[in-house]
Amino acid sequence: MQFTLAALLSLSATTLAAAIPRSTTGSWDVSVTRAGYANGYKSTTVSATYTNDNIAEGITSTCTSVFNPAASPSASESCDNESFSYTYEDDVITLTQTVQLDEVTTVSGSAPLTLTLGSTGRSSSGSATVEATTAVA
Repeated sequence: MQFTLAALLSLSATTLAAAIPRSTTGSWDVSVTRAGYANGYKSTTVSATYTNDNIAEGITSTCTSVFNPAASPSASESCDNESFSYTYEDDVITLTQTVQLDEVTTVSGSAPLTLTLGSTGRSSSGSATVEATTAVA
């Protein structure tokens, strides 16, 4: 029995593809940074990069919330991607984003994320990978 190199490579690729699980709904690499100061100023920045098998380069979204007692209004929130949102409560981050899979789909997922206090005691940060566990078209 003789195999050509092309046939062997094709068989190897097929076997390898079957052995590697594919993420169809994707995941985010997310980081959270918080800062607070004696004058009451507080800020939170959430940056998340969503990837899946079809979006390897990723979609990065950054949201910032600021409380500045010296400003009017004192609270502000902004996100550079209106299809992205998050909640962060009790050391759990939940992310939701509308992306193009086979069709326009809203994906979401949650993961534990604990912030570690920085050396100055004024800031804390943490990061996690959040798997998209639900997808609604």
